[in-house]
Amino acid sequence: MLGELLHGEGGYIHDRRWQIFNDAQWERWRNHWNEKHAGNYYSTHGLGPIALDMGINRGDRFDYLVSVDSHQAGYEAFARATLKADDPLRSERFAMADMNVTTIRTARGRTIMLQHDVSSPRPYSRLNLIAGTKGVLRGYPRLEVFLEDKDAWPTSGEGHAFTDEMTARVKDAFRHPLYRQVGEIAKKVGGHGGMDFLMDLRWAYCLQQGLPLDTDVYDLASWCAVGELTERSARNRAQTMDIPDFTRGAWKTPCNSNLMDASFDMTKLGFKDV
Repeated sequence: MLGELLHGEGGYIHDRRWQIFNDAQWERWRNHWNEKHAGNYYSTHGLGPIALDMGINRGDRFDYLVSVDSHQAGYEAFARATLKADDPLRSERFAMADMNVTTIRTARGRTIMLQHDVSSPRPYSRLNLIAGTKGVLRGYPRLEVFLEDKDAWPTSGEGHAFTDEMTARVKDAFRHPLYRQVGEIAKKVGGHGGMDFLMDLRWAYCLQQGLPLDTDVYDLASWCAVGELTERSARNRAQTMDIPDFTRGAWKTPCNSNLMDASFDMTKLGFKDV
């Protein structure tokens, strides 16, 4: 419905300053990481959904990226404003930028914009936008859909607007069978609003039914390599970084995903009341 996919946007924008300066030892890894590293080391939150939408490693692949860091001010300002004068954490300095912006280009010429910001007072967002020749879907802060009507092409940019009516229609028509069956149960069980429960069920279903998993080791390698390459690029004036082809050319063969498997049936997992 979105036509030929052209562009995606993903991110991890989450104010974590209170955790950076938390005395709890289990939180200290954030300090150590942010003191030493630059770039975007939490790219998978926003990148995973876009990669699946675009069929990365299944007809397309990440080709190269460029990455730019802002300077760091947020952590240090927060420390001065909230910590006591004799607190040693006040003197910490961080390599991690307040904002990192990375652009990936795929072999088929699509673009992906990623952002990472955990040290600014901003509302949480993963962006989660996918755009094509016929429309766009935006996932945060709430799902919004715009689909172009060729019979009523706007004469100006003001004619392009997300509407609640279109969004409701698309949500109803394309709701995943997994969510239809256990969405309400997932909300009660919890785990990031229920998504952890749904993802675990999906893994279990694929394994028990002998279905290919929705993500594999090639996805893991491709998505995670982005983190290292963003740091190399950001530390070298946005130098272009080639992204390795971990599939050794196998990405050129498209394969159909079973993500929207219409035969999904939770009773096959032993659930009696769904």
